[in-house]
Amino acid sequence: MEYPKKSVNGDAGEYLVAYTITKLFGWPCRLFGVDIGVDAELEILDDEARSTGDVIKIQVKAFDRISSSESKGI
Repeated sequence: MEYPKKSVNGDAGEYLVAYTITKLFGWPCRLFGVDIGVDAELEILDDEARSTGDVIKIQVKAFDRISSSESKGI
């Protein structure tokens, strides 16, 4: 079985986003194993670490590198 570079980059990007959000805000970030466009779900907590009921859906795009000519459109 092969683990393509595109999958490696995508998985690493999703884990990095989940780690960063959880570390910075202390909010749970649930990664979805099935990829149909939404990669993760972020649940917003109040100052007392209780759920507000608000949820943000996240789509992550990760690249190995972007050349300077490609990054002009970002």
